[in-house]
Amino acid sequence: MTSRRLLSLTLVAMVHLVGCLDRQAVLTSTTTDDLGDPTDDPPAPPDSSDADTLPPPRSDAYALSAGTAHSCSVVEGALYCWGSNSSGELGLGDAASRNSPARVEVDWTWLDVKAGDNHTCGVNAAREVYCWGANDRGQLGQGDRQSRSRPARVPLPFETIQLSTLFGHVCARAQSGETHCWGDNFEGQLAQGGQTPMPDNKRVADALSPIALPDEHSDISTGQGHTCGVRLNGSLWCWGRNTDAELASSSPAQVRTPVRIGDRIGWRSAHGGQAHSCAIRQDSTLWCWGQNSGGSTQDGSPLGLSESGPFENPTQITDSSDWTDFATNTFHSCGLRGDELWCWGRNIEGQLGLDDIEFRQEPTRVGTGFKQVSAGRFHTCVLTTDDEVQCTGKNDANQLGTGDDDRRRSFTTLRFE
Repeated sequence: MTSRRLLSLTLVAMVHLVGCLDRQAVLTSTTTDDLGDPTDDPPAPPDSSDADTLPPPRSDAYALSAGTAHSCSVVEGALYCWGSNSSGELGLGDAASRNSPARVEVDWTWLDVKAGDNHTCGVNAAREVYCWGANDRGQLGQGDRQSRSRPARVPLPFETIQLSTLFGHVCARAQSGETHCWGDNFEGQLAQGGQTPMPDNKRVADALSPIALPDEHSDISTGQGHTCGVRLNGSLWCWGRNTDAELASSSPAQVRTPVRIGDRIGWRSAHGGQAHSCAIRQDSTLWCWGQNSGGSTQDGSPLGLSESGPFENPTQITDSSDWTDFATNTFHSCGLRGDELWCWGRNIEGQLGLDDIEFRQEPTRVGTGFKQVSAGRFHTCVLTTDDEVQCTGKNDANQLGTGDDDRRRSFTTLRFE
């Protein structure tokens, strides 16, 4: 990277004193016994004054996201995207796909990026949210359904420290826990109440602009047709589609207001997939529920369990208690245990990075030297401890950014120019 770009990043960082948007583990005061039940009082809500104590932006690659058929990464404060661009989801002002990382030209520094289905959202150093790409469900938060091929600012009443999107809706969270969402609400994933279950021939209006969720959260995650969040007291709640026990129950098919997952507190982070959900507790154990499709070479086992399910109760994934991060999408999942990367599920496209196309029913160790992972629909991208961005899996839409459309069975390093 040029010295001018590094100098620019340093100046912006000194002005804004902002932090990376990695998941904030603000519930650290809760301790748990062997069963995961609380042995201490619930943690206090985060104080908005804590925002000034977050570390400044780093001068290396520190954010990446794999979407359905495109990917993005923040490198030295600059945003790069590649892959499918039919709806302008790369933010380059056109609809031409890119087979290698292309810089999104703007006048600000980026902190985080989330690649969705055919849209993308990011957060800049002022903690403003920008979205671009498809907007048929209002997922750009602009008050209309017009697609955009350049970043457009989303009107939010707070500075954003966490952003989440997977398919057609987006959620943003403030340091105080205030959370706003927008976009697709067909399944009730925006938690605004209404008819339950909703008739097939009736659609509840999408939110074309951000609307507040009824509760404050310390973590938020969007699945395909549902959403999950950890409240400030450490309890876990989900809402939206429930046809495959995404909400950890057998019925009804849709729940348009938040329902609590179990009666425990001490949850740290939530992770929504297509037809399943997962969460990490404060004791660093990993739990999942919903559809698993176990035993299928095509659909894999995104929960990491040998049975098909659906699982109507949170089920612990392995007996490990050192999970630090987790990523899931449709048919596969990956997680970090320290700097060790573990992946499982569908692998016919090579998305597990194990140098083969054999699906894995249970978590399988990929290797060491990793610090971030993001699961796309049929591909996976990681950030290594050496600050290299690597991707593997399906590449028909150039979503790996390798300069060609050949799929990969192992992680391949990308070049940023």
